[in-house]
Amino acid sequence: MAPSAPGRAEVEQGGRSRGLLALWLAAGALVSCWNALAAPFGLGLGLAGLLMGLRALRRGAPRRRAIAAVAVSGLALAGSAASLAFSAGSIAVVRDEPVVRGRTQAENDATLRDLAGRTAAARGRARDELSRVEGQPEPGQRPRSSPKRGR
Repeated sequence: MAPSAPGRAEVEQGGRSRGLLALWLAAGALVSCWNALAAPFGLGLGLAGLLMGLRALRRGAPRRRAIAAVAVSGLALAGSAASLAFSAGSIAVVRDEPVVRGRTQAENDATLRDLAGRTAAARGRARDELSRVEGQPEPGQRPRSSPKRGR
């Protein structure tokens, strides 16, 4: 016996679930469109939600859900594209000053002098300890004469 054509109730249930699925995809896309790391997922989910919403509209799903899915998907697609464009630098915000101001050469020199002054004593102690361990004379002392070997 050949399978019968699907009844109206089966078509309505499939349309209803497609509309709901499209709305869930659109909601996921909207949640993930706000930052540059998740925006690619927002693009994918938004496109899937848009296509599913349009398909649900054509197949007779409840119009409210399908239209909401298409609208939210479109908003999520636009948000994801804008987020990616801003993070990639395609849309530049013009500023007169840099985001992080670098130090001048004079500021660098002053910082290095300050740090060298704070660590001078510790570096001197380390140098003295190293020379004592290696058996080399400390600065300002005469080298010890090595014992002569017999030939």
